[in-house]
Amino acid sequence: MGLTLVTEVSERLLINGKVGVPVGGVEETIIVGDVTIEFLLSKDGALRARIFNRENEFQYFGDELGYTQGVGLSYRVGFEDFKSLIKKIVKKNPI
Repeated sequence: MGLTLVTEVSERLLINGKVGVPVGGVEETIIVGDVTIEFLLSKDGALRARIFNRENEFQYFGDELGYTQGVGLSYRVGFEDFKSLIKKIVKKNPI
């Protein structure tokens, strides 16, 4: 049984995740979930910081549930073709 959540807490904070309780298994008393929290660091949302917790895809018989956590930064750039991408990278902004 689970719950999926996608929400925008504020203009700069996004939460995407799912939380659930395994039913019919050996460990029915634990809560499992995959959650990603994104912070928009720039006004246009191109620069983002991300924190995540994911359930591992593979679980061997007898092993407990495993999770992977992490943090990261990403920068998004829109472009039509490779030439326009190079122009955006090389273009110098006046101070």
